[in-house]
Amino acid sequence: MASKTELRSRWNYEPGSSIIRQMWSLCHRPPVEHGFDSSVLIGLLDGLPFRNEVENGRDLRGAKFGANDLDLQEWDFSYAQLGDFFRCNLTRACFYAAEGRSINLASSILDEASFQNSKLRSCYLANAKARKCQFDRAMLRGANFEYANVSGSCFRHSSCVGVKFLGADLRGCDFQNAVLDRVVFQEAKIDKTTDFRGASLTNVYYEDVYNREGGCIARGVDLRAAIFDDKTVFKSDPRIIGIEILESALKVAEAMSADAAKRILAVLKEQKKKMAVAYSENWGSEILEKLDEQERVLFNRIIEEAYRNLS
Repeated sequence: MASKTELRSRWNYEPGSSIIRQMWSLCHRPPVEHGFDSSVLIGLLDGLPFRNEVENGRDLRGAKFGANDLDLQEWDFSYAQLGDFFRCNLTRACFYAAEGRSINLASSILDEASFQNSKLRSCYLANAKARKCQFDRAMLRGANFEYANVSGSCFRHSSCVGVKFLGADLRGCDFQNAVLDRVVFQEAKIDKTTDFRGASLTNVYYEDVYNREGGCIARGVDLRAAIFDDKTVFKSDPRIIGIEILESALKVAEAMSADAAKRILAVLKEQKKKMAVAYSENWGSEILEKLDEQERVLFNRIIEEAYRNLS
């Protein structure tokens, strides 16, 4: 079998370079002109080195590729450098050790696809249908699976730090030995078939979330319904939580142009440096003491949005 280096480099010389240009041209036409059967892509691969290694001939291993509104069932994207796949049918596609950062897979059909050993940091998979997928040993840090259906999928030994599973269907999912620190579970569907044995669940978000007026904006879930064992780590570390909120507040303040926001931003940065040396549970009160009345009102709004961004 060809190596990762060989699979990627074959697209840099002929016939691979011409093939991938033709594919990109076809797959990124305006939607009104699109209308072609994606099976035509298979014919373009004639003469591609190592193509015979893929039984069905649907070989895009190692390529830089993405597409919208295409039927790409059972294509092989192993070691690929992924672009967006919006509203595509990727049923039983293979993404072994593929890489993509902040790419959009929203509203795609990914049922029974394999993402083993892939690196999909901060990727957007909201509303995706990803039932019975393989995410074993995948790097999914910061990915967004909001309201996705990943039921029956395997996440063994995966890194899911900061992943949003808000409203996702996690029934039948295997998270054994996965790192799920700071994961958002509110409104997710979890039951006795969800397996957290050996997983790390530090500072996960699973309780009701309320706005300033007392209205519930995200319902909590009962994680006790899932499967745990004595190796499961389920704990809360206030130091990490405080730093998370502070970093989220910094991003909110940086996006504001008001003079008061600039003053708050400076105070937040000062507090972050202080907390790197010694954590204080009263960091919020310490910040308020340095602000005037107008700044305090804005600071409370910033903190509320910071919480919301983490939920």
